[in-house]
Amino acid sequence: MEEEIEDFILYLSAEKGLSKTYQDLIYSTLKRFEKWIKKGSFSLQNIQEKHLVKFLNKWKNEKNLESSSIQVYISHLKIFFKWFCKKRNLSKNPTENLFAPKQKTLIPHFLSIEKIKTLLKSIDTQKFLGKRDKALIELLYGSGLRASEASSLKINFLNLEEKIIRILGKGGKVRILPLGKKAIKALEIYLNEERIHLFQIESPKYVFLNKNGKQFSRIGIYKMLKRRMLQSPLNNKIYPHMLRHSFATHMLENDSDIRIIQELLGHSDIRSTEIYTHTNQKRISKIHKKFHPRG
Repeated sequence: MEEEIEDFILYLSAEKGLSKTYQDLIYSTLKRFEKWIKKGSFSLQNIQEKHLVKFLNKWKNEKNLESSSIQVYISHLKIFFKWFCKKRNLSKNPTENLFAPKQKTLIPHFLSIEKIKTLLKSIDTQKFLGKRDKALIELLYGSGLRASEASSLKINFLNLEEKIIRILGKGGKVRILPLGKKAIKALEIYLNEERIHLFQIESPKYVFLNKNGKQFSRIGIYKMLKRRMLQSPLNNKIYPHMLRHSFATHMLENDSDIRIIQELLGHSDIRSTEIYTHTNQKRISKIHKKFHPRG
């Protein structure tokens, strides 16, 4: 199966043009699946839906996974087997009727505007990497980026004069996003006063670099946020997507059109954006009560 996985990843890259992040995720799923197949002495040609269900249940129980995670792994298996069956001219696809249990609609966690201000204010920009971290948080919150998008942001995709950035998102889709005044100021300070000291001859042309002059990874961003939150007066859990959630929620609270938010976030399906309407229900109820004659 190892050869099949390598061929499939090459197909995702060369023919589908899917991002390296997505390739890594699906590769990880398939390598676990390969290990399980070897233990069970199965073959790809003869595997059945019941075998896949057994594999997924074992994985779910071992890792205590939520339905949302299982759905992701099922989607990986479906994409792989669709390719494999077509390649081998097999009539029966074992993933055809494979579905995960329906997941609950989760209300996204976000930080209030005051808490974001407190977090940013707590960063000492006179200390090493303070300017980078402040600029990064301003960008994650100010433009609603995913951590992977911030990590892979290249210098030539950043236009501070025009106040825009070019983002390569999921599925290789490009979107142009506006930059706010706070983010522009923080980025200018970081680029002019700190990044020049991190940059080395062999450094990649990414905006955000780590202390060794290498690309600041998605995991590195997660760890940085956790550390900065612990150093602040706040007592909140934080992760990069929480800043993205905060961006969308605050846009909605300030009466932005949900279609605009969808475009800014790079959601292909409006249903992905509609989760933020749940966080706005209390505010809507207050407005209704205040302004409607029957409120």
